[in-house]
This record gives sequence, C-alpha cells and structure tokens, in this order.
Amino acid sequence: MGALSIIYNYYKNSKIVWKVVGYGIPTALLGAYVSGKVILVIDEVVVRKIIFFLIPIELIFSFMPKKDNNITYQPNRKDIMLVLPLRYC
Repeated sequence: MGALSIIYNYYKNSKIVWKVVGYGIPTALLGAYVSGKVILVIDEVVVRKIIFFLIPIELIFSFMPKKDNNITYQPNRKDIMLVLPLRYC
C-alpha cells in the first residue's frame, strides 16, 4: 500500500520518467524472480552472513548527505539498457 502512495505522489508531481517505465517494470520483475531462485539455492547460513554484512553498509549510505538533484536528466536508450538491469537486480 505504501508503494502505491509513493507512485501516486511521483505521478502527481510529474517526476516519473516514462521512458524508463517500460524497461523498469519487466527488469524489476525479472530481478525479483532470479534473486528469489538464487536465494533458495544458496545455503541459509551464507544468506544470513550476506544480509548481516550488507545491512550496516546500507544504513551508512542512507544517512550520507544527498546531492542537490535539481538538474533534470533525460536518459537516452543506451543509458536505460545499461543501468536499469544493474539498478533493479
């Protein structure tokens, strides 16, 4: 439910880059499917260790100061094809 409200707010404020949506949704679904299959194959102890080490790193990055993002960027087709699979997997 929270994700729907976020999507609505982005839509309302015209911050959705529609060129990316067509690639982003299938890539996100594919990444979720593949990562779910990989998690089932990896040993549970290894998965716990990976999560244990990644959570503090992500916590540090979440508190780092953000850059001013007032620059509008229009990605081209090459950027979309190269960056999106890495971002959503």
